[in-house]
Parts: sequence; structure tokens; C-alpha cells
Amino acid sequence: MALSQARGRKGEEIAARYLQSRGYNIITMNARYKGGEIDIVAKEKNELVFVEVKSRSTRTFGWPEEGVTRQKRRRMKLSAGLFRSSHTEYQQCAYRFDIMALELDEGAQKARVVHYKNIEMN
Repeated sequence: MALSQARGRKGEEIAARYLQSRGYNIITMNARYKGGEIDIVAKEKNELVFVEVKSRSTRTFGWPEEGVTRQKRRRMKLSAGLFRSSHTEYQQCAYRFDIMALELDEGAQKARVVHYKNIEMN
């Protein structure tokens, strides 16, 4: 596994633990659909939350959240629709999209976590 992929997986694990510590129920991780993926699908109270996790160890390419491009948002929105249509138990559930931006230390053991809730998907 490439270093960036390993960093991404570690970031997703940290993000999931962060969400769980705040009362979220993790439904699934890395839900893949044709044309996209959702890093974390969680539930907070009665709301379904689709989470994109961006992890970086440096700011050479900008802040982690800057990596969630318009194209990525479109794919995420499409994947969320596919998730909801294939999981009938969530079709009537309110939902939102969040971004979690993580800056990992060199050993990927600690992270600065910023959680953006209810982001615009246009």
C-alpha cells in the first residue's frame, strides 16, 4: 500500500474514533459505488451523515479540506444517493454531508481534526 493510501486509511480510523467519541454511530466505512466512494457513513441522532475525510501530513498542497473539489463533491453526492437507494432503512432519513480535515503528525499517531458539518454540495 502506498504511503498516501496508508495515511488516508489512518486518517479515516482517527476520524471514525472522533465521531464515535461524540455520539455518532458508524454504519459503514469506505462504501464504494460506481463513480465514487464515501469514506464514512454515520448516524447522529436521527440524521444520516456522509463524511469525506481528507488527511495530509504537510501543507505543501494546501489545507486538507481544499482537497475536496467540486468534482469530489459531485461524486460524493451521487454515491450517497446510491447508498440510500440500496439501504431502504435509510431512505426516509434526513441526511447531510460533512468534511473532516486531518493534519497528521509524522508517525500518523496524532492529528489536528477539523469537522465541517452540513457542507454545500454544489
